[in-house]
Amino acid sequence: MTHRRTGEHQGFSMVEIMIALGVVGVMSATGVGLVVQNIEKGRVATAREDTRAIFRAIESFHANVTFYPGEKETTKNYMHSSTIDRRPTYKGVAASAAVGVSMANYLYNDPGASYQNWRGPYLSEDRTDPWGHSYIIYTTGIHGAGCASFAIASGTPVYAWVLSAGKDGDIDTSPADSTLHFVDGSDEDIGVISFRTKCD
Repeated sequence: MTHRRTGEHQGFSMVEIMIALGVVGVMSATGVGLVVQNIEKGRVATAREDTRAIFRAIESFHANVTFYPGEKETTKNYMHSSTIDRRPTYKGVAASAAVGVSMANYLYNDPGASYQNWRGPYLSEDRTDPWGHSYIIYTTGIHGAGCASFAIASGTPVYAWVLSAGKDGDIDTSPADSTLHFVDGSDEDIGVISFRTKCD
């Protein structure tokens, strides 16, 4: 008969410990990856809803005033959504503050006599996208000097967009694009298209 001595313990071998740690590591990495993926999906969903809300506000403004916000601007190329200006880049180039105008000038604050029948505010707050950048709105940059700055020829069909640059903070969609545009296939712009017109 074989007797085990009191106090003698069978421990885990180094191989067993390494296998267990490896399994725990794989499970942890998978869990963290899923959490990060879900957070990013939530941010995209928020950006989509924000662009729709801004679009609805712009359409309400138009219904009252008969012009789109910034449509009468001749020296501005775009509007941004936050008075704390966190503009994304456009095709890798920083947008000039001199040719941008705050959406607050139209949707939160009465723009004055040139836009009669204003019945706002049409949005309740300034906002940035979930990555901390301003939303960009093309209603100003599709006329006159704006067309030239986007290198769009006179008479070319152009579109008013409400856009988030997404995670990379860079907008690739121009006013001449009728669909969302992205370069590397991994980080698509997020947005809603509004009216169609022509560069004049």
